[in-house]
Formats: sequence, structure tokens, C-alpha cells
Amino acid sequence: MLRIAVFLILLLFTCGYAIWRGGAPERIAASAMLAATIASAVFRSEVDGRFMDVEVGLFLVDAMLLAVLFTIMLRADRGWPILLCALHLCTVGAHGVKLVDPEMIRVTY
Repeated sequence: MLRIAVFLILLLFTCGYAIWRGGAPERIAASAMLAATIASAVFRSEVDGRFMDVEVGLFLVDAMLLAVLFTIMLRADRGWPILLCALHLCTVGAHGVKLVDPEMIRVTY
């Protein structure tokens, strides 16, 4: 539970700073990250069966966030969206691997 609290504190701090001091790409990315965090909390499955199968709700949230980040990457005149988009592509890729190999270990997924 501590790691979740630390994550949320860091997320709120960094996104809040990006919205306060950043340009349009930073504000859009920060807002999308906050919205995806809230949507992930809404769409996650029950604790007992979590990550046994593909988390369809989380997959859709991550795919939509990837689309937003990809659009920012294409339009922004900054370098950080490339890295952020690539890192999030790894997250979406994990959902793809679970689709291909349902026997994937829960911890890995």
C-alpha cells in the first residue's frame, strides 16, 4: 500500500507542476496521465482474479493513453514525448503478450 501512496504523491506532484508551469504538450500529457490513473482505478478487476486474464479495461485505458501520447509526440517540438511514448508502448505491449500467451505469469503481466 505504501508504494501506491508514493506513486500517487509523485504523480500528483509532477502532473500538478506540469499543468502549472508547462506548455500545451505538458498540460495535455499530465491531464491524460491523471485521467488514465483514475480510469485504471475504475476499470481494474477484483483482487482475487486480478491479472489472471487480460485486463480488457486496463488495456483500453492504456491504449487510449498511448494514442494521446503518440499524438503529442508527433505534434510537439520537444524530445521528452518520444521517450514517454516508447515507455508506455512497453506497457501496452505487456497486454499484447498476455493476449498471445494467456499462461503468462501474473507477476510479469
